[in-house]
Parts: sequence; C-alpha cells; structure tokens
Amino acid sequence: MDIQIKRLAAEDIAVTNDLVHIMIGAWQSGFRNILPDSIIEKYTRFDPCADMFRQIIASGTGTMYLARLNGKSVGLLYWIPEEETARIEALLTIPEVWGKGVAAALMEQVLADTISFHAVTVWPFAENKRALRFYEKHGFSPSGHSRMGD
Repeated sequence: MDIQIKRLAAEDIAVTNDLVHIMIGAWQSGFRNILPDSIIEKYTRFDPCADMFRQIIASGTGTMYLARLNGKSVGLLYWIPEEETARIEALLTIPEVWGKGVAAALMEQVLADTISFHAVTVWPFAENKRALRFYEKHGFSPSGHSRMGD
C-alpha cells in the first residue's frame, strides 16, 4: 500500500471535489448512528461542502492534508493554530480504507508538523467510540471538557 500525504496550498484548489467526496463518504457512514439523518444531510450537500473547502484552501488560515492511497484520494485532515495549541478540526477517511493506516498516516503527519505547539486537541463526538479508540491509540486522552454549539 502506498499512502501519500500532501499538504494543500492555494494552487491545489482543483482537489476540492475529492475533499467533498471524502467528507460525504465519511459522514454518511461514520456518523449514521451518531447524528440525526437531517444533520448528516445538511452537512453533506455537495455545493456547500465544495464552497467550504475552497474557502479553507484559499484562505490559508489552517493546514489541510490530503491522503492518497495508490493514487486515489481517500482521506483528509484539517487543523488550525490557536495560540500555543493546534486544534484538529477534521480527520476523515472514506469507509473503504478504514483500518488500512490512512488515518494513522494523517495523524503522524499532523503530530510531526505540530511538534512545537504546547498541545494538540481534537473534539470527537462522545458517541463515536471508534474515533475515541483511534485518538487514544495515538496518545490523546479525554480532558473532561466538551464543546457545544460549534
């Protein structure tokens, strides 16, 4: 398996459709029993998702990585700096690559790139047990805090 991680820049706007397909696949499969269908449908509409990713890539306010497996776009990770903390906003992979090391490769990349930060945080849904196990495996631990309304 050949997993490649690319840090996206403004000139990579052409991969927007790939990012949208990753998000839609991940949300529709990964959050099906966690979020109401109406929320999943709201946040997986193609055009609004594409607009969001175009804005993220063009703005440069955070860092977006795209993972490819054997040349196919299969995962993404987006993080933003907050003072001395790096906050992971999204780590998504298509269901076909779950358990194949793609998310781990993305996590290794972000942890290497944020080594100078005081902390790296992520806010998974408490009901997403698979994600919680993944983050714990990569050195994260629950803080006891929750984030509402974001």
